[in-house]
Amino acid sequence: MNLQTLADGNAEFEIIASSKYQEPDSIPSSPVSAKSRSRDGSASEDDSCADGIGDWDHLSLNSSFGVSSQVLIRDDTTLEPNFHQFCPNPVTLYQEICKFRVQINVPGFDELTVFVGNRSRSRVFQLSPPQNDHRYHIIVTVEVEHETTRVIVRSPLQVLNDLPLPVNVCFKKSIIEMLGTSLGELQARVVSPVNPFEAHVPMITLQPDQVFTIPLTVAYHSSLHIQPAAADYGISEIGVWWKEVLNSTRSHLLVCKSKVHNEQDITAAVTMREGIKLSSAQWEGLGGVLPNYTLCFSPPLAIHNHLPCTLMLTHPALTQPLTLDPGAQTMLYKVNLNEKVYLEVQVCNYLGSDWDGTLEIGAERGDDHRILTLSHGDGDARRKLELTLYTVREGSTSVYVYSPYWIVNKTGLPLHIRGARSKNVYDLNGPEEIILFRYKRNYPHKLKIRVVESDWSRRWSCEAVGSCGVVVCTDKTRDKKYRLLARVKQSTLFAQSKSEGNSSGKIHLTKIVTLMPYFLVRNLTTRPLKFMQENDRIELWYDIHPQQCIPFWPDSEDMHMVVRYQNQQIRSQHFHFNSIHTTVLRMEKGRALSVNVNGVGSDNPVVITFDKYQVGDAPVRIENWCEDVHLRIHQRGSNQTHLLAPYQSQLYTWDDPTLPRELLWNIYNRKSDDIAAVINMDDHGSKYVMITSLKPSMVRAKSQSSMGTPKTRPKKIGQRHRAKTVASSSSTDSEEDIDERGSSQLLMPNQPNKTRKEKILVYWVSYKQGGQRILLFTQSDRMAASARLPMERATLELCLAMEKIGLSLVSLISFLCQRKAD
Repeated sequence: MNLQTLADGNAEFEIIASSKYQEPDSIPSSPVSAKSRSRDGSASEDDSCADGIGDWDHLSLNSSFGVSSQVLIRDDTTLEPNFHQFCPNPVTLYQEICKFRVQINVPGFDELTVFVGNRSRSRVFQLSPPQNDHRYHIIVTVEVEHETTRVIVRSPLQVLNDLPLPVNVCFKKSIIEMLGTSLGELQARVVSPVNPFEAHVPMITLQPDQVFTIPLTVAYHSSLHIQPAAADYGISEIGVWWKEVLNSTRSHLLVCKSKVHNEQDITAAVTMREGIKLSSAQWEGLGGVLPNYTLCFSPPLAIHNHLPCTLMLTHPALTQPLTLDPGAQTMLYKVNLNEKVYLEVQVCNYLGSDWDGTLEIGAERGDDHRILTLSHGDGDARRKLELTLYTVREGSTSVYVYSPYWIVNKTGLPLHIRGARSKNVYDLNGPEEIILFRYKRNYPHKLKIRVVESDWSRRWSCEAVGSCGVVVCTDKTRDKKYRLLARVKQSTLFAQSKSEGNSSGKIHLTKIVTLMPYFLVRNLTTRPLKFMQENDRIELWYDIHPQQCIPFWPDSEDMHMVVRYQNQQIRSQHFHFNSIHTTVLRMEKGRALSVNVNGVGSDNPVVITFDKYQVGDAPVRIENWCEDVHLRIHQRGSNQTHLLAPYQSQLYTWDDPTLPRELLWNIYNRKSDDIAAVINMDDHGSKYVMITSLKPSMVRAKSQSSMGTPKTRPKKIGQRHRAKTVASSSSTDSEEDIDERGSSQLLMPNQPNKTRKEKILVYWVSYKQGGQRILLFTQSDRMAASARLPMERATLELCLAMEKIGLSLVSLISFLCQRKAD
């Protein structure tokens, strides 16, 4: 570690301590060793100071002075740049920080010098000497952006106009005159000539959303008054001072009287926000002394419409009814909240009718929830609608009109809803109709639903936001069960409230309960389709047009479905729609249709999607490159068998999609156990099998023996005249019939009985070609090796470096119990 000092303009270096930790006799607690440099000793190459500085983080601070700078430079000429890189010159640092400075001269106070620096920040400076038994402060803000530095010097107190009209900000002339301060420095701020008989002096006309900095003397000693810029209103009789707002819990309202008869007064609510962010060290000793705040003049009353309907408001202060769209808000400044305010409210076009009521707003303190009752009709036809009001009083008063629950019907069926133990039944008949719902006081917070003439469902709760469940309504008359998917989420609208610590928080007032069909059917093909649930009683076909999505209500517990093209009678294999899967269905004339079932067990409806067949949708393509082997393919549990001759291939799909999806293969006339094919991952293997072949002396249909391999492999199946792709063929013959006909097909016509049993090795490879799974059978080891080469070639290189690896052992039972308790 080096210490650079500045003496007579010459740089001198002195070594405080040095150590070379590569030597065993030099340790951090004892940097001076037998080989280390002493006061009178000289430096060697092995004990250079540069090596010591290389480990300066571990260097001991035991001093060892007396080594000159010439010795240091002679040992390692690169030491000085390295030292300045990690330990810059303190003089250079000081000069860089103090490169720019601002001298601030406030009349009546000493001159203040502020170093600007090279980063953005805000600081509070005290002016000296104190005057009028007060300590005065100013705020200096430095903004550095795009190599441009901006310095703002201002008084700590600011005002903001949140009113929708311009206002004049005034102060008391008597207080300033009492302090002996002339109005000359404020004359530039005065918007009109100072009337010597007027008790208040206007400083500025604030436009809406404009911010103004209050002069220093006014900020510390005078209350502020406002006056609308229009000439028909006077100055507010009561002013506001920042200390009163800081130490008071009541609302501060500034009322400007109207000079016109029958004209409503203008009222402004005063709220206070904290100014620049200061650390606790900066705030220490300045609480209640520093006016680091922004006073906001805002309308005293705000109405928020958190309903899905339009609100109409009527008040004497309004020249015409005020319309509030869903999610909108309005500000009222011609109301005096020191007295009770009555607003006529109308909810428009809810359930096809208008609902009227009266909204009463008083001068109570604190936040509260109340009930707003509206009605429609007269006499026996009179109906009531109950909404909830949430009132937030934080300087100004905000009233949120909302309903605790929105129930949305997206099923397409007429529904009836009621609360548990309640006799009030709500009807949802229209498509996507919304019901504004709230529970009765002291009633269970649970719902019941009925579809058409079905029985009432079991009661269920919709309190947990983000939850999703299935509600079942049983119709005993039709012997049918309606399955509805109920999803609960929060409304995006929220109320702004004041929580603990004077910090604002968001409160979501409304929960949205959406009722949807549990099953949806979607047709993404270009042809109209018909689908049906398998039913022993009756065949009920449903039409679905291209690009259409419709709800589906099963008629029985048998969750199997079939599909066919419109104007066609051939139906597909049946498939289940209560589990997730993707299946290719065989249709008429060799066509195929892809069906995808998704959403089972999730928070979304179960969607059954019909789509056109695309390359890669088939579970597997089977290729038989064997020269003497006929393959037999079938699905486990199915009696349907597919035969594959040498040099043939076929696209295979499941014969029965409801059976286990496992593919088995065997030799054509082999009676031993079938072999399971691997089609769910890349793999390869081989199997010895016995086949029936001609004797060596006989003339064979092929010149090569069964153990031989072709000299070259064709690039494509179609390049051999014997290799072709055929349609799926099936056979239900027994193994005895296959055995009798199998040997005769391998003999020449003039030699029917001269055959023998032969053992051959069959290779199989399962791999992906593009998006299609391929299952290849061959007798050539070269062809098998060539097919599995892509799966063995690495295509991704991953380098992972970890400093530490931690292992956490969790008991699953304890974890589940803990999650349940939460």
